[in-house]
Amino acid sequence: MPDVEDLDDATLIALWNAADPDSPTEYEQQVFDEMQRRATDKG
Repeated sequence: MPDVEDLDDATLIALWNAADPDSPTEYEQQVFDEMQRRATDKG
């Protein structure tokens, strides 16, 4: 899997939507964290 920092927004969103919010994998948790970081950066 590529590093989450290297993914484009659309890919991150697709992974986020496919993830199980109650039991995310380690990679999915990284996706969540990256989405929050990008949202903060754009804020």
